[in-house]
Amino acid sequence: MTRRRATAGGLIAAVLAAATLSGCLPTSPDDNDIDGFGDFGVAVTRGTAPEYGWLAGPANRLRVIRVLEPHITAWEISRPGGTFEAPVAHGVVPDSVEVNSDAETLLTPGVLYRVEVYLPNGRIGRSEFVATND
Repeated sequence: MTRRRATAGGLIAAVLAAATLSGCLPTSPDDNDIDGFGDFGVAVTRGTAPEYGWLAGPANRLRVIRVLEPHITAWEISRPGGTFEAPVAHGVVPDSVEVNSDAETLLTPGVLYRVEVYLPNGRIGRSEFVATND
Protein backbone atom coordinates (compact mmCIF):
# COMPACT_ATOMS: atom_id res chain seq x y z
CA MET A 1 0.00 0.00 0.00
CA THR A 2 1.30 3.41 -0.94
CA ARG A 3 0.43 6.30 1.33
CA ARG A 4 -0.04 9.54 -0.53
CA ARG A 5 -0.42 12.78 1.34
CA ALA A 6 -3.79 14.47 0.99
CA THR A 7 -3.70 17.86 -0.68
CA ALA A 8 -6.03 20.83 -0.56
CA GLY A 9 -9.25 19.92 -2.28
CA GLY A 10 -9.81 22.89 -4.52
CA LEU A 11 -11.93 20.95 -6.98
CA ILE A 12 -14.16 19.35 -4.36
CA ALA A 13 -14.51 22.69 -2.60
CA ALA A 14 -15.74 24.22 -5.85
CA VAL A 15 -18.14 21.30 -6.41
CA LEU A 16 -19.47 21.62 -2.86
CA ALA A 17 -19.91 25.37 -3.20
CA ALA A 18 -21.70 25.07 -6.54
CA ALA A 19 -23.90 22.23 -5.31
CA THR A 20 -24.83 24.15 -2.17
CA LEU A 21 -25.62 27.35 -4.08
CA SER A 22 -27.75 25.43 -6.58
CA GLY A 23 -29.68 23.72 -3.79
CA CYS A 24 -28.24 20.27 -4.49
CA LEU A 25 -26.57 19.92 -1.10
CA PRO A 26 -27.83 20.66 2.38
CA THR A 27 -26.66 23.98 3.77
CA SER A 28 -26.48 22.84 7.38
CA PRO A 29 -25.47 19.59 9.07
CA ASP A 30 -29.07 19.04 10.20
CA ASP A 31 -30.60 19.11 6.70
CA ASN A 32 -31.77 15.82 5.23
CA ASP A 33 -29.79 13.84 2.71
CA ILE A 34 -30.13 15.07 -0.87
CA ASP A 35 -31.19 11.71 -2.26
CA GLY A 36 -33.30 10.50 0.68
CA PHE A 37 -31.10 7.71 1.96
CA GLY A 38 -28.72 8.77 4.66
CA ASP A 39 -28.47 11.59 7.15
CA PHE A 40 -26.58 13.99 4.84
CA GLY A 41 -25.29 14.26 1.29
CA VAL A 42 -21.84 13.34 0.03
CA ALA A 43 -20.49 15.03 -3.11
CA VAL A 44 -18.40 12.87 -5.45
CA THR A 45 -16.23 14.10 -8.31
CA ARG A 46 -15.74 12.15 -11.56
CA GLY A 47 -12.98 9.65 -12.30
CA THR A 48 -11.46 6.45 -10.96
CA ALA A 49 -9.99 8.26 -7.95
CA PRO A 50 -12.76 10.74 -7.08
CA GLU A 51 -12.81 13.17 -4.19
CA TYR A 52 -15.54 12.84 -1.57
CA GLY A 53 -16.87 15.91 0.21
CA TRP A 54 -19.54 16.58 2.84
CA LEU A 55 -20.68 19.52 4.94
CA ALA A 56 -21.90 17.69 8.07
CA GLY A 57 -18.64 17.88 10.02
CA PRO A 58 -15.58 15.71 10.69
CA ALA A 59 -15.88 11.96 10.05
CA ASN A 60 -14.29 8.97 11.72
CA ARG A 61 -14.86 6.44 8.90
CA LEU A 62 -15.32 6.45 5.12
CA ARG A 63 -16.25 3.34 3.17
CA VAL A 64 -16.74 2.72 -0.58
CA ILE A 65 -18.57 -0.44 -1.65
CA ARG A 66 -19.79 -1.91 -4.93
CA VAL A 67 -23.60 -1.54 -4.90
CA LEU A 68 -24.27 -4.77 -6.81
CA GLU A 69 -21.63 -6.66 -4.79
CA PRO A 70 -22.00 -5.14 -1.30
CA HIS A 71 -19.68 -7.73 0.23
CA ILE A 72 -16.84 -6.06 -1.69
CA THR A 73 -15.41 -3.07 0.14
CA ALA A 74 -13.43 -1.21 -2.50
CA TRP A 75 -11.76 1.18 -0.06
CA GLU A 76 -12.24 2.02 3.59
CA ILE A 77 -10.44 4.31 6.01
CA SER A 78 -11.06 5.16 9.65
CA ARG A 79 -9.64 7.06 12.56
CA PRO A 80 -10.64 5.31 15.80
CA GLY A 81 -10.79 7.82 18.62
CA GLY A 82 -10.35 10.73 16.23
CA THR A 83 -11.75 12.37 13.10
CA PHE A 84 -10.74 13.62 9.67
CA GLU A 85 -12.07 16.43 7.53
CA ALA A 86 -13.54 16.57 4.03
CA PRO A 87 -12.51 16.41 1.28
CA VAL A 88 -10.92 12.97 0.97
CA ALA A 89 -9.49 11.75 -2.34
CA HIS A 90 -10.05 8.07 -3.09
CA GLY A 91 -6.86 6.13 -2.41
CA VAL A 92 -5.24 9.01 -0.52
CA VAL A 93 -4.84 8.30 3.18
CA PRO A 94 -5.06 11.42 5.37
CA ASP A 95 -2.54 11.80 8.20
CA SER A 96 -3.28 9.67 11.31
CA VAL A 97 -5.93 7.65 9.45
CA GLU A 98 -5.91 3.84 9.13
CA VAL A 99 -6.63 1.86 5.97
CA ASN A 100 -9.16 -0.91 6.60
CA SER A 101 -9.47 -2.01 2.96
CA ASP A 102 -7.59 -1.05 -0.17
CA ALA A 103 -8.98 -3.63 -2.61
CA GLU A 104 -9.54 -0.88 -5.21
CA THR A 105 -7.27 2.13 -4.85
CA LEU A 106 -8.51 3.02 -8.33
CA LEU A 107 -12.18 2.37 -9.07
CA THR A 108 -13.42 0.44 -12.10
CA PRO A 109 -15.08 2.64 -14.76
CA GLY A 110 -18.74 1.81 -15.33
CA VAL A 111 -19.25 0.20 -11.90
CA LEU A 112 -21.88 1.54 -9.49
CA TYR A 113 -20.42 2.39 -6.06
CA ARG A 114 -21.78 3.75 -2.79
CA VAL A 115 -19.71 5.99 -0.54
CA GLU A 116 -20.64 6.07 3.14
CA VAL A 117 -19.29 8.71 5.53
CA TYR A 118 -19.67 8.00 9.25
CA LEU A 119 -19.65 10.76 11.88
CA PRO A 120 -18.79 10.21 15.55
CA ASN A 121 -22.37 11.15 16.54
CA GLY A 122 -23.77 8.17 14.61
CA ARG A 123 -24.96 10.06 11.53
CA ILE A 124 -24.15 8.50 8.16
CA GLY A 125 -24.00 10.21 4.77
CA ARG A 126 -24.36 8.18 1.60
CA SER A 127 -24.23 8.75 -2.15
CA GLU A 128 -24.18 6.38 -5.10
CA PHE A 129 -22.12 7.07 -8.21
CA VAL A 130 -20.67 5.40 -11.29
CA ALA A 131 -16.90 5.58 -11.68
CA THR A 132 -15.82 7.20 -14.94
CA ASN A 133 -12.70 7.24 -17.10
CA ASP A 134 -12.22 11.01 -16.72
